[in-house]
Amino acid sequence: MSGSIWYSCFDLLSGYYQILKDVSITAFQTPHGMFDYLAVPMGFSNAPATFNRSKQYLKICVTSLQLIDDVYVFTKHADVESHLAAVRKVFELCKAKVVLETREVPIVLRRDFVGRNGVRIDPDKVSVIRNWLRPQTAKELQSFLCTTVYVQRFCKGYSELSAPLFNLIVPKDKRSLTWSPESCKTFEQLKEALTSASATRF
Repeated sequence: MSGSIWYSCFDLLSGYYQILKDVSITAFQTPHGMFDYLAVPMGFSNAPATFNRSKQYLKICVTSLQLIDDVYVFTKHADVESHLAAVRKVFELCKAKVVLETREVPIVLRRDFVGRNGVRIDPDKVSVIRNWLRPQTAKELQSFLCTTVYVQRFCKGYSELSAPLFNLIVPKDKRSLTWSPESCKTFEQLKEALTSASATRF
């Protein structure tokens, strides 16, 4: 998707409930009689894999990507007509008993986070990390590190830089942290590394 200019996203309506197969093997007995599921129910361990397999044909189009119940269409041509042609191709594939959510259909989007210049961190996340105050407890530090892990691919040497901070959250409880000058410096360096201009895109 990186490097594309136009993006569209479509949501498959009630995703799992669009899979109508193997009804008989879902039968279960209750005091009120026997019942079967008429579609793949939510919560089954194999439901995600079954759902993805059933929608493989949506990936035939080289300009589309399916992530669970979302279908993304992306094109690198500057003209919008090329993108609309790709969208129409996905619509044609969807005629095979696939229902889209009409209330969540953003037709043709220009995205800042994945675009023609590559991939970059959501500016809101950059702001959150930049303004994060030094944690006072292990729990607060763990919350900060969980946020940074989400965007670690943008930070060269993240593991080495964050290791001293991860060592501070053992044991993971609510007791106050003891910040040394070195750990304070590491905290600020990690924030700077994740929010600098060179780290916010690749």
